[in-house]
Amino acid sequence: MKTCERKLRIFSSATLRGCLSDHCVLYAIPSIPPVSAVHNPVTPPRNPELEARVQKLKAQQLNRDYDRMTSDVDVCRARSSPFSKVGDEVRQVKQQSWAVVNLLVTVGGTFAFFYKAVEYSLPDPHIPLQVLVGLVTSIVVAVAELYFLIRVI
Repeated sequence: MKTCERKLRIFSSATLRGCLSDHCVLYAIPSIPPVSAVHNPVTPPRNPELEARVQKLKAQQLNRDYDRMTSDVDVCRARSSPFSKVGDEVRQVKQQSWAVVNLLVTVGGTFAFFYKAVEYSLPDPHIPLQVLVGLVTSIVVAVAELYFLIRVI
């Protein structure tokens, strides 16, 4: 068969038919055109408007791909350091400390208000009753404050 391959490169289609029939392989081969008869198709020039639109769409697609790839990348490199969360933590501690101060002022103010309210409402000073009313009302206010504080957190 190697001789056949060599002959294929050199000779025309008639020799090919003879070579194939010599080896008892019969193929129905139509006439093979010579190599010079094969023409490459001529591609028409592209429309400039189409070419501009294709380039614009390619650029838009590349921008979308780039935006999608970089959407989760942190712009600020300082945020990736271990000290980057310190500011957020300080703000949270400040917010929680103000909530505790607000709770203490509210409970203390409630106690003082009801202590003095009972003192002014009784003809004779009765300190155990004033303290008891002040404590009960301040406990009620403290429970309500804690409920809303826990609900927010």
